[in-house]
Amino acid sequence: MSETRTLTNFCYEITYQDLPSEVLLMTKKLLIDCIGVTLKGMQEPASLSMLTTAQALATTGSSTVIGKRESLPSQYAALVNGTAAHSIELDDVTSESSLHPGVVMVPTALAIAEEFNSSPEEFLAAMVAGYEMMMRVGDALTNPSGNYDSGFHPTGICGVFGATITAGKLMKLTKEELLHAVGIAGSMASGSMEYVTDGAWTKKFHAGCSAHNGIIAAKMAQSGFEGPTTIFEGTFGFFQAYASVYYPEKLTEDFASPYKIMQTNIKLHACCRYMHAQMDAALHIRESHSVEINDIRRIDVTVLTAGEALVASPIEKKRAPQNRVDAQFSLPYGIAAALVFGHTGYNQFEKQHTQRLDIQSLMQKIHVTVDPELDQRYPTNWPAKLQITLADDTSFAQDIEHPVGGWPSSLPTNEQITTKFTELTSDLYAEETINQFTSDALQFEQLTSIQQLLTHLRTSQSVY
Repeated sequence: MSETRTLTNFCYEITYQDLPSEVLLMTKKLLIDCIGVTLKGMQEPASLSMLTTAQALATTGSSTVIGKRESLPSQYAALVNGTAAHSIELDDVTSESSLHPGVVMVPTALAIAEEFNSSPEEFLAAMVAGYEMMMRVGDALTNPSGNYDSGFHPTGICGVFGATITAGKLMKLTKEELLHAVGIAGSMASGSMEYVTDGAWTKKFHAGCSAHNGIIAAKMAQSGFEGPTTIFEGTFGFFQAYASVYYPEKLTEDFASPYKIMQTNIKLHACCRYMHAQMDAALHIRESHSVEINDIRRIDVTVLTAGEALVASPIEKKRAPQNRVDAQFSLPYGIAAALVFGHTGYNQFEKQHTQRLDIQSLMQKIHVTVDPELDQRYPTNWPAKLQITLADDTSFAQDIEHPVGGWPSSLPTNEQITTKFTELTSDLYAEETINQFTSDALQFEQLTSIQQLLTHLRTSQSVY
């Protein structure tokens, strides 16, 4: 049996009853996290532009635009919600493949579940299956740096396969229809990295595009359209197109040991994850040694080779971010912001902070190098080293093996998830609404429908 068929069949057969309690809890935490970042991200100009585009394409539908009163056809709701979810760099992420699965799977699942009146149990199983497909495809690629070097964004090229599985399960496709849908999705895998050159919005669009295309692929297959059944391993298949070296065995090895969704990380810094370990190190030194910003003479920090072009090169440009996207992909800015603010959530990456004199001064003192020894531990680990040297030559060093926020260090707690959600939405919703939403989401199976959860977000006193 081919790898494509074997993996698709496994995802097809995942049911709510199969899933351990810890997997169900993790899935609900990721649901809360994604909706929180979507609500905040919906305020971004890119998200509002995408909503305008979608409304021009379709005036009405059955699927909710998160945080708005509008409804759109499922594929367009997923397009808008996915774009918004990926707009503030606070969405979940994986270690081995550097993917952002939540911003693809949650918008897809919400849109299709509303259209097809799916149960909460079906919703959760479809989310887990989508994460499984997307993460296995990403893991089978050599490593994220191979895609970056070729100009491909991993979430953009892998996301459509996860979205197709999630949509197809909620639409109750047959096993053969789902296989054809995955094959169709192979012709929809895309995502250029060129956004890094000028702060363009297209990275945000990659998540929404994947969710949109996955829904289209599933609906095409349901209508009888046929796709190649060997899209991954075929002579002209996905891996031949996107990777010079790949590991197809990772598509099918060790099923449910554990489910891939358990290896997802929650972001606590609103920026590219290739900066997180370094920022954790800066925060640790700040908290442990009460370093005064004005006393800092030099900061030496390492970056993984895979992330060097994203967050550290060219260093002159990275020391002078001009907008939010620039700041989110600037290692000097991330470290400086961590030291100045002591916290690096959404608000700390606002454009005006890039012009602060203390942050600008610190960025000039940050020197970045690649450490081949650390590269040897990647992508299983995402390590970093940081040293701060003061004017009197006193120095403080900190090594970090894993960024905070999840696997393999520790799973996020309910409190971490609800606190992050509250921070992102407190200017949009009343405290009572926030508490009710997070409570209902953690007890998702006890609700009668998806609409019962989304009602909180439709009827609240949103200020935008």
